[in-house]
Amino acid sequence: MRGDVKVIAATNAFGLGIDKADIRFVVHYHMPGNLEAFYQEFGRAGRDGQSAACTLLYDPEDRKLQRFFQGG
Repeated sequence: MRGDVKVIAATNAFGLGIDKADIRFVVHYHMPGNLEAFYQEFGRAGRDGQSAACTLLYDPEDRKLQRFFQGG
């Protein structure tokens, strides 16, 4: 939390469990399940008011997986 570690890898719980102000870059490796989850996760970047960036990397197949989960 003091900034000694330069990279943190996390699951989708990242959006709920990280309270660190100086996150500069968030990379999503898979498309989040919904817009609220995406917002929660990328919203962790730049909480100290400094510049931050977020990038979403995904495969179009990710959408099929999300539709499967949404269909029950």
